[in-house]
Amino acid sequence: MNDSNNAPCSSGNWLFLTLFLSGFAALINQVVWQRSIKIFLGGADAICSMLVVLAFMLGLGIGSLIMGKKAGTLQNPIRNLAQLEAALFIVNLLVLALLRIDLGDSIFAFQRAAISIGVPIKLLYAITGIGVLIIPCSLMGMIMPVASEVAYRQLQFKNSWLVDHMFFINTLGSFCGALFTGFKLLPFYGQTACLILAASLNLTSSMILANMKTRQGDPLPSESQVEVASKNEVQTHTSKQWWFLRDEEIATFFLGFVSLGYEMYLFRVIPLVKEPLPYTFSMILSFYLLSWAAGVLIAGHLKDIVLSAIAVGSLAIFFTPFVIMYDRIVATDISAIFAEASYYIPCVIFGILFGQLLNRFISNWGADVGKFMGLNTLGSCLGIVVTTMIGGGIYHAFNAWILALIMQSVGIWLFLRSSEHETTRKYCGIGTSVVAFFVLSLFAVEGSVMPHVNLKYITYSDPVGVTEITSGGNMIWDGLWHSELSDGRSHIGSNNWMHAVIPILCMPDTFIEDALVIGLGTGITAGTLVKSSQIGKVRSYEINKSLDHILQSFPKETLNILKHPKSEIIWQDARSGLALDEKKFQLITQQPLYLKQAGSSNLLSEEYLRSVSKRLADNGVFLVYANSQNNSAQKMVVRKTLESVFPFCMSFMDGYMYVVSRSPVVFTRESLTKKLAITTDALINEIKAAHSLETLLKLQDPPNDAWKKCPVTITDDYPVLEYPNELLELSKHWR
Repeated sequence: MNDSNNAPCSSGNWLFLTLFLSGFAALINQVVWQRSIKIFLGGADAICSMLVVLAFMLGLGIGSLIMGKKAGTLQNPIRNLAQLEAALFIVNLLVLALLRIDLGDSIFAFQRAAISIGVPIKLLYAITGIGVLIIPCSLMGMIMPVASEVAYRQLQFKNSWLVDHMFFINTLGSFCGALFTGFKLLPFYGQTACLILAASLNLTSSMILANMKTRQGDPLPSESQVEVASKNEVQTHTSKQWWFLRDEEIATFFLGFVSLGYEMYLFRVIPLVKEPLPYTFSMILSFYLLSWAAGVLIAGHLKDIVLSAIAVGSLAIFFTPFVIMYDRIVATDISAIFAEASYYIPCVIFGILFGQLLNRFISNWGADVGKFMGLNTLGSCLGIVVTTMIGGGIYHAFNAWILALIMQSVGIWLFLRSSEHETTRKYCGIGTSVVAFFVLSLFAVEGSVMPHVNLKYITYSDPVGVTEITSGGNMIWDGLWHSELSDGRSHIGSNNWMHAVIPILCMPDTFIEDALVIGLGTGITAGTLVKSSQIGKVRSYEINKSLDHILQSFPKETLNILKHPKSEIIWQDARSGLALDEKKFQLITQQPLYLKQAGSSNLLSEEYLRSVSKRLADNGVFLVYANSQNNSAQKMVVRKTLESVFPFCMSFMDGYMYVVSRSPVVFTRESLTKKLAITTDALINEIKAAHSLETLLKLQDPPNDAWKKCPVTITDDYPVLEYPNELLELSKHWR
């Protein structure tokens, strides 16, 4: 990897190893932080992914720009790089300690105070999340500028294409970190163990670098750097200035915008195909990084193809929504593999462009790498925010088409800047106008043609996810079936109806002043509860604001829950809602997620259940939806966790639902007979028309103590519930 007459090859290899380990540690942190932010600050996967990636990229940008200015003045870059890795070791342990402290009451007290003075909760989440993570991410951003100085001044690399190799090795480590964390480390070892491993990798890197320092001679003085021509043999492009930035620097800013905007787009649409599983975030992140790293690696082996790469990348982004639609509806198992591989073609192009733009003008390795990387990541931050917060409210395909237009416009701008021919300028101006007109025309048919390519889906978009209504009236959220619209009677007897009926039948024969529904969906459960004369008010917590459009568009099919006088809908995550409002409820029922779905552990962990217990009135009951899809290990771990918090627990429908309480749960022939004797309650009459007494009694499961063999419970730190296959593997050792 070193040029001839450079420092010994082994020293260069040690540097590459530390970059690999540093990248590995960084992505372990990013994957785990994404889960932790959701636990501590609430929110959906899309929002939390945005916050963590935004903090990550913002920190990288700030750190790169700061260190880029100082890199040339460092007296001993190897020592400084070792100090950075040691600082990351300490800071990451401090972040871990912060996440491990029970700050629940303090955090929510702070949130209540902020909300009372009018600070939007989402803005508060963003500021708090970024504030916690900005320091370690800024330290990470300083790594590559300093490593570049090490490579040139102390290891005496002379070919600037080796900077691309350094980015490749670092990103390859990031790929491995994201992949192993999502698929192996988290399900088997939990969040704390992952963060300790990441900090240990930073410490290992620091020790390796410290050892390198002792074996290296004094660093070359910064003024002894050779001229650009002798240092960068492949650089042939003459850069132009536009204001105070070179063309390549402006281009890399917009490249960052498009690159991370496209990554956010993938986070949004791939769950529609692959389902929003706990692996999904890690999978997308891993293959994005691998594809980008491959592009950076091959960039140095190609001639200057910036304009061609931009054209190809724009087309690949433009056609991605059509590939997504094909993959969801038409693709076979074999063709799906090729379809899914095509999602990452633009990522390879992003890597190629990054490498080639960097090497067009690099002269002072540390300074130029820092500035270039800083501008790229700051552009990435803008792309993240715009694509998630603004693009999240429109049909998801338009995000891709806008990004394609921006990328193509940058290519045309670069071409015009390098062209002196007036006819070429006119031609490109006409071409840009045609592309812009085409994209604007697509916007004009939003909600009519494009969202209904096969007349199967009506799509409602929101920053937290994509909700669809099929032609058959099924509601699909991020690729998973959740519930069905009602024709006024078809919901009776459904599981969503049961989520309201069973807890009512388990309640003492008293008036229920306040009931709570966690996870509104299509409103069937809440709409069933408001029908009962035994219930005064029904509050619903729902994080997916796009459901508001469905409730407005289908009032009859959602039992008019949006405007019912007994109904109150709060568009907020339940975990924060329960903590911020001290109101108590006699009945709570929740049905938000499949157990296999990313984030399900957050609404079944011991910490969460204890917060529910605080909001449950005396003699109140709490129904927990636990659709394990017949995974026995998941059933056991859910039951064990419930029993660890609530002294009384009753199982229904083969573990599909549990009713828990701090008081004895009563579901007997005598109690049901007394309940069903009420003739003035519309819901009781509906129950009697749908089920006989004997049928209702059969809903309760016979005694089963298998859960007592389970040695683990669900905690915020150990989200084992979301990994059904791994949980089954672990359960073999319980018997």
